Amino acid sequence: MVRFVLEIMYDGTNYAGWQKQPNTKTVQSEIESALQIILREPISIMGSGRTDAGVHAQQQFAHFDTNATIPDNHKFLRSLRGLLPRDILVKNIREANDEFHVRFDAKFRQYRYQFSNYDDVFSEKYTWVILKELDILAMKECAQLLHGTHDFASFSKFSAEVANTRCEILASEIVMIDEGRWHYRIRAN
Repeated sequence: MVRFVLEIMYDGTNYAGWQKQPNTKTVQSEIESALQIILREPISIMGSGRTDAGVHAQQQFAHFDTNATIPDNHKFLRSLRGLLPRDILVKNIREANDEFHVRFDAKFRQYRYQFSNYDDVFSEKYTWVILKELDILAMKECAQLLHGTHDFASFSKFSAEVANTRCEILASEIVMIDEGRWHYRIRAN
């Protein structure tokens, strides 16, 4: 068995999130189906995290184990891209050691939420439009309050796999993209 890591990006508009669910189109199920066609064996991928329905990812990682050999990564990626819908892109594939786990070996996770106070048809799918006056200075001050280590137990579902619910917020900031459009970025271990 060999373990491989995929670097993935996707537009989640047409999916019920990352995680495979019965009778529902998900990012995980689309990638697994394509991998199974190429590798000709059952494949189960483990994602570094999950996203909800309609959520997008610029960079997400997943790993899978296979008995098949992948002699040429570039040719493999071309084949995989040809089988996947155009809103899912596997950007890279590399071999990893057997102990590597995309979820538990991740150094950090980062999320970005775009918002604006004007409508724009070209960014409609990716931006939350708030048509009222925003106090950006107050929002920036609140974002700064999250820096540091906090216990997020009240936001967590109990899991025996999780040793603790403490998390260090490495970045929390409101950044202007252009006039009337911002994003909130949060990065944590």
